[in-house]
Parts: sequence; C-alpha cells; structure tokens
Amino acid sequence: MNSNSYDRKELLKLYSLCIDQLKYYNSLIWQFPTALATLNFVAYNFFKDKPKPLVILSILNFAMLYALFRHILNSKKIIDSTQKIELHLRDTFGEMIPVFDRPRIKATTVILITFLVLNLFLIIITLNMF
Repeated sequence: MNSNSYDRKELLKLYSLCIDQLKYYNSLIWQFPTALATLNFVAYNFFKDKPKPLVILSILNFAMLYALFRHILNSKKIIDSTQKIELHLRDTFGEMIPVFDRPRIKATTVILITFLVLNLFLIIITLNMF
C-alpha cells in the first residue's frame, strides 16, 4: 500500500500516539536502572553479612531485569511502528522528519548486560558467604 492511500491527519494522530507512548516507556526504561542500582546498593550494605537475604535480592533482580527486558521489547515494537509511519509522512514533510543512525550496540542492551553481570557478581559473592 503506498503512502497516498493513507489519510495524513490519521497518520499524524497515530504518530502522536506512538510518540506519547514512547515517552512513557523511555521514562521507565531510564529511571528503572537508577532505582534498581540504588536499591541494590542500600540492600547490599544492609544485608552484606546475611547471605539468605542477598540470595533473595539476586532472585528479585533477575525478575526485575526480565520485566525491564519485556518493557524494552514492547518499546521496540512502538519504535518500529513509529518508523513505518515516518516513512509515509516523509512524502509530505520531507527533511522535517529526522533520520537517526542505528547504533551498533544499543544503550538498553548495555544496561541489561551490565545489570546481569553485576547480579552474577552478587550471586558469586553471596555463595562464598555460605
């Protein structure tokens, strides 16, 4: 289907909806790691001599990281939809629609891998306490 078969007003409404959703997703995606890091720092300092609560903490970390991973996947679907809409809007708005380079490594991937590695360190440290 070519871009001429789409109503521009409807495309703009859909584009605006997608952008609004991305704002919510991005807020959570960037605030969540900060909160998780803070929680882990406080919890580790509080429980550093108690291995059982640290094991529970690492299990909760994996659950939270899985939730973040799912959130990132959902965000990616919204980004894909937004980019498809942008292709159709470029016929009308041309260069006013920005084109961003795709990084080789995404920041969200770095965040997830970093937290997974840190959680594995927490598990290793905790297991050495037993």
